[in-house]
Amino acid sequence: MRVAFLHTIREAFQRRMSLVLLVVCVLTAVIYVAQFRFATGPDGQVTVQTAMGPVAADAFMKFNLPGQLNFTGVWWLILGALAAVPLVTTFHETGWVELLVSKRVSRWELLLGRYLAAFAQFAVALLLVCGVPALHIWLNTGISTWPFLKGVGLILFGYACTLALATLVAVLQPNVGLVSVITFAQLGLSPLLAERHDQFKELPSLQPLSSFLYWILPKNNELMRLSIDVFYSNPVESWAPLWSSAIFLVVALAAACLIFQRKSL
Repeated sequence: MRVAFLHTIREAFQRRMSLVLLVVCVLTAVIYVAQFRFATGPDGQVTVQTAMGPVAADAFMKFNLPGQLNFTGVWWLILGALAAVPLVTTFHETGWVELLVSKRVSRWELLLGRYLAAFAQFAVALLLVCGVPALHIWLNTGISTWPFLKGVGLILFGYACTLALATLVAVLQPNVGLVSVITFAQLGLSPLLAERHDQFKELPSLQPLSSFLYWILPKNNELMRLSIDVFYSNPVESWAPLWSSAIFLVVALAAACLIFQRKSL
């Protein structure tokens, strides 16, 4: 698995979308640190210099960090999926079959190695766009950003579930276009399925299908909402989106490994 993981990481640096993701993340982190400067007043209160003027650090965190969670749960998730899809659909390309033979890597190790490399790519991206701002705030204010990082962890977990879906589809049909369409369709359906009773109330015939899809697919939208609740320390009404997504993750990866193990290359 380690061989497949390292091989995929090297491949990622040769792909344009992965490099774009890395460059954009680095620029975003640099701009954030440069944009928000902290100052300590005579009374010891820490303020943040924003476009609206000085803002108290605790007030700044309450509106800035949740906004980052919302942005991460939508746009960074989409960019991460764009960069990851080619990595989980290229195991038929020249070199991978040779890797299986020369390194004696089992098929399930190859598949999981590529999955983990694609996941690590997005984890590094979030470390830059979320971890750097969190560290910047903590170092300058002394206020813990741990609730924010826990929220980021929930979004990252949702990404892991979506990546598992992409991996399963890629094993069944290793076509970049098809895997991309299904991946983005799942991300797009997530908020609709979360509000399925309202979204499909005019179409009662779709209610059973929407409920079925809701329970079997990852719940990225609800995990993002859950991240906001965790940040504000709000009481969580239900952890069902977390454990049902975890079940999907395990089942999808297990099915992908089993199918790939028996697949003719």
